[in-house]
Amino acid sequence: MNDSDINQQQLEEQIAQSLEGMSVDEIRNVFIESLIFGKLGDDEEIDDDVVAELKTDLNDRLDGKINEKISEALPESEIGKLDDLIASGAGSEEIREFVSQNGVDIDKMVTDAMQELRDEFVGSDEE
Repeated sequence: MNDSDINQQQLEEQIAQSLEGMSVDEIRNVFIESLIFGKLGDDEEIDDDVVAELKTDLNDRLDGKINEKISEALPESEIGKLDDLIASGAGSEEIREFVSQNGVDIDKMVTDAMQELRDEFVGSDEE
């Protein structure tokens, strides 16, 4: 293991510790803000209205990616049930449980969607 691997591991551990105790919405807000300010940089000034629009757009895009990934992973026979659950106003925990009961690793779906959005918005390291 080289120094950069150790530094990356330490960074990931620090991030995990920072996220403990945060709600899903708080984590999502931190992620979206990190995308915006990662793209713009610290020195660039941006209007609060533009930031608010970017946040709304990125949240919508993230929701779309998560929904797409879950729909692809769920058995086709369960998609209608999920739609009904959402339409009935089910909370995120109920939806998470339903998806998990159907063999879908929702944490992986969300992580993959976040990574995909980050790569699209900020750019991936592989470009």
